[in-house]
Amino acid sequence: MKIKQRKVVLGGMLAVAAGVVIWQYRAYVTERDAIDERIRAYTFDIQARDRQMEERARLTRELRSFAASTFGTEEEKVTASFRKSLNEIIAHFGLIEATVTSARPVGVKNPAMDARVSEFARLMSKDQRAIASSADFYAVSGTLSSKGTLEQALRVMSTLQVQPWIHRIDGFSIKPVGKEGNRVEMSVTLTTTYFMDPKLRDNAEDPGWRPVREAEFASWMPIVVKNMFREPPPPAPAVAVVATAAPATAAQTPTIAPATPPPPYDEWRISGMARGKDGPTLMLVNEKTREWRTIDVGGTILDAKFVTGEGEVAQIIIGEERYTVRTGQRLSERARVQ
Repeated sequence: MKIKQRKVVLGGMLAVAAGVVIWQYRAYVTERDAIDERIRAYTFDIQARDRQMEERARLTRELRSFAASTFGTEEEKVTASFRKSLNEIIAHFGLIEATVTSARPVGVKNPAMDARVSEFARLMSKDQRAIASSADFYAVSGTLSSKGTLEQALRVMSTLQVQPWIHRIDGFSIKPVGKEGNRVEMSVTLTTTYFMDPKLRDNAEDPGWRPVREAEFASWMPIVVKNMFREPPPPAPAVAVVATAAPATAAQTPTIAPATPPPPYDEWRISGMARGKDGPTLMLVNEKTREWRTIDVGGTILDAKFVTGEGEVAQIIIGEERYTVRTGQRLSERARVQ
């Protein structure tokens, strides 16, 4: 009887011990799973933070690169440099009656904050919302207008297009001036931007400006050559053919060599003139072959040598004679210098 009781007691003790072990094991598994879950959450947060840091570094590099294309961080300097560069571009290509105006800077906010998107604002703290509600950058709009030949106007347009500090061309117009259509009046509205944070422009130089390269302007030349504003030349008059009788007796006449035809001066027209650091450059277009040329001082076209130029008047030398030719004229319309 005592042996049976001992077996029962021993069995109960073993059952209790097994229950305790099982309970402890389950508690351990639960705690282990919770720790594993926290580790996974921490790992995910660290990886997300690493991605955010990498993205922030990339965005900072892009912002610095963009800020390097601006004129500065102060309204006065940006506006002055903006207008100065536009005036220099107009003067470089020899346009006249030029005007350049600019408006006060306008702050541009984050569109999501400006539209009061609730989901966007909910993800930010109070301080972050205050920062986001201020302007991200400032935009300065300007207007340029002047008169010149079609090629001069298009060279200005193509030069504006390659400037890094012109962040948007809002619109432009080109209208013919006069009946002949050799001159046009152009107007361009454009925008430059800047940041007020000086850290984005640490050691950044003024972007300056450069004239369009001939390879870049090649795609514009078909428009210059065609010149839809210019009136077509009048048709050539009909020539009546008169039949002549053959002479009764053929007289012996000496053979005369045909005269050498003069160079085709009437085919080449002065389309514009630009002035760079090395002096003036003459721009010409062949109205028959659609070829276009640019020559510097000392260069030649046919047998005409370009010697100098000022404003709309170029001076050339043919043989021993000096001539002047104006923008829009053909070389055949040159005038001898007295």
